[in-house]
Amino acid sequence: MRHRAPLLPPLALTLLGAAAFGWAASGAIEHRAFARLARMAEADGHDWLRIEVDGLAARLSGAAPDAATAAAALAAARAAAPLATIDAAITVTATTAPAAAPDDPPQAAPEIALEIALEILRAADGATLRGVAPNAAARDRLATALAGALGDAAPTDSAAQAASQAGDPPNWRALEAAAVSAAAHLAQGRVRLAPGAFAVSGQPASETARIAIERSARALRAGGATVTLDLAAPVAEAGAPVFDVALRAGAADLRACAAPDADGAAKLTQALAPFNPTGGPCAALDGAASADAASGARWTQAALAGLAALDQARGGRFRLEGARASFAAADAQAGAARPGGADAAVARLAGALPEGFTLSSEGVGPAPPAPVAAEGALWLRARATPELVLLTGAAPDVATRAAMVSYAAAAFGAGRVHEGMAVAQAHGAEGWRTAALGALDALAQLDSGAVEVADGRVSLTGVTHDPAAVRASHDALAASALKGWRGETRITVDLPARAAASRLDPDACAARLSAHSAEDPILFGAGSAEIEATSVAALDTLAATLRRCAAGAIEVGGHTDSQGSAGYNLSLSQARAEAVRAALIARGAPSATLVARGYGEDAPIADNADEAGRARNRRIAFTALPQEDATGGAPPEQETTP
Repeated sequence: MRHRAPLLPPLALTLLGAAAFGWAASGAIEHRAFARLARMAEADGHDWLRIEVDGLAARLSGAAPDAATAAAALAAARAAAPLATIDAAITVTATTAPAAAPDDPPQAAPEIALEIALEILRAADGATLRGVAPNAAARDRLATALAGALGDAAPTDSAAQAASQAGDPPNWRALEAAAVSAAAHLAQGRVRLAPGAFAVSGQPASETARIAIERSARALRAGGATVTLDLAAPVAEAGAPVFDVALRAGAADLRACAAPDADGAAKLTQALAPFNPTGGPCAALDGAASADAASGARWTQAALAGLAALDQARGGRFRLEGARASFAAADAQAGAARPGGADAAVARLAGALPEGFTLSSEGVGPAPPAPVAAEGALWLRARATPELVLLTGAAPDVATRAAMVSYAAAAFGAGRVHEGMAVAQAHGAEGWRTAALGALDALAQLDSGAVEVADGRVSLTGVTHDPAAVRASHDALAASALKGWRGETRITVDLPARAAASRLDPDACAARLSAHSAEDPILFGAGSAEIEATSVAALDTLAATLRRCAAGAIEVGGHTDSQGSAGYNLSLSQARAEAVRAALIARGAPSATLVARGYGEDAPIADNADEAGRARNRRIAFTALPQEDATGGAPPEQETTP
C-alpha cells in the first residue's frame, strides 16, 4: 500500500508497507524515516528528489541538476534517517560543458561514498546478512559470530566492504555483539546496525528472548546509540512455568501451579497453606524448564509477590505465565470499580516484580464484550519518573500493545516499566500506532514527564536538564504530525539539574564511582567472576557516572580477602575486574579509558581476621590514572592471567 505525503506537493514521496513478514513490524520506524527524509528534501529544496521507504530501506531517485547536488542530497538523507538503509538511484541531468583541451587529463566521475550499515534478516529457515561493513575484518567477524550463534541457521553473507573505512566506528563491536544476540533471539525479523544506531523489529522466539533483546538495547541506548525496537508478542513457550490462583473470602482456588524447580514449588506450597487452597498441588515442571537457579528464583519471587497482592486486595485473581503477570481484584472481576486498597496492591505488586517481568491489571476476569469501534476508544497515557514508568490505555490490537510495551522497556528500562494496557479491538484514527510510539520516544528524551495520546492529539509535558532533549522530543513527534495529529508540548529545562550533570574530572569521577560501589557493592558468585543478577542496578549507576567523566584513565581494581592462595586470589581479582569492565562497556561506558587490574589480597582496607573485615576487603575500587596508563584492558604483565 502506498501513501503520498500531501504536505510536500513538489516532491514524489512514497511510503511502502512492510508486509514481507507475518507481523506488524517496523511501522513506526518507516514512518519516522519517511517524515525526516521528507522534511530534509523540502528544507534543502530538492524538489527533483523521489523518496520511497519500505520498512528500514529507503530508495532515493530522480534527476539531480548536477553531481554536487546529488551528493549533497544523499549526505543529507543519511543524516536525516540514520536507521534507514539508503539505496541511491539518482541520475544527473546532462549539461553542456566546455570542450576539454586535448592535453587535459580525463576527469574522474564523482564518487558517492558507501553508507556503512548492515542488516540481518531472520527467518524460520535461516538468516541473511547484507549491507556494507566498515571493513573486511568487521564483515568477516560478524559473519563468523552469526554462524556460531545461529548454528544450523547460518547466515548467507552478502555484506560488502566499505572501501573508505580503515577502522571500526566508535562502539562498533558493542553494536555487533547486540546484533548477534538479537538475531539469535528472534524467531523472525530484522536487525540493523549502523554507526551510532541500532534497530530490531520482529517476533522474539520466547519471553526470555524478548527480555534479552530489550536488555541489550537498553545498554546501547545508555551508551548514546539511537535505538529503535518494534517487537511483536513472543512465540508461545511450551512448558513455561505458570501460577494461577484466585482468592475469595480468604480461601485460595489454585487453578494451576507449575514452578520452574522443586525449591520454587515448595515455597509456593508453604505460602499458600494459610489460605487452605483447593485444586491441584504445586509441583515442579518436568524437565527443569528453567535455564538456571537464578531465573527460577526470580520467577518464584514474582509468584509470591502476586499472592501477597491478592491478600492485600482481599481477593481477586493472579496469573503468572513465564514472565507475564496479570492481576484482577475481586470487584474488578465483577465489573465494578476497584477500591483504593486494590489499587495499592497493584502498585505494590508492580514494584515487587523482578526486572523483565510485565504486569497487566486487565484480562484476567471474565472477558467483557468487545467494545464498539468509536472515536476516542483508543488512548494512551504514560507517566515517567526516574524510578517508575506507568503505561495505561487501550490499544487497537494485541500486536500494537506488545510493540508499545517492548518499545517502552527498551527506551526506559524494563525494570522501570509497569503497564495496565487493555486491548480495545477497535479501529481509531489513522496513524494511532505511529503517534503512540512517537509519544513514548518523545517522553523518553526527558528526565520526567507525562504524555497523552487521544482524539487526534499528542500532549507532552515534562522536565529535562538538556536543552537538546527539547528538539529531540519534537523530532520524535514529527511522524504523527504528518498523519494529521496535533502536537502540544510544554517542556521545562531544569538549569540546576543541568549543572549537576556536568562533566566530572578524572579524580572526582573515581571518587564518585568508589562511593557508589561502597554504597551498593557489585556481587559475584562464590569463587567466581560471574556478576550476580542483583547487581544490575549498581552497574547501571556506575555506567551512568562514567558517561559524565571527562577524558582520563580510570582503573577498575579487583580486590579479595586473604582466604585461599595468593596466586588464586590474584587471578580471581583480575577476572572480576575484567568482568566489571566488560559489563560497564556494554552499558555505554567509554572502553578506551577503562583499565582492569587485579590486586588479589595485597591491598586490604580492613583486618582479614574476621568476616566483617574480609567482606570489606572483597571489593571493586576505582582510581584515576594518568592518561598514558589507559591500555583499555589488563596491564601487559597480567595479560595471560586467566
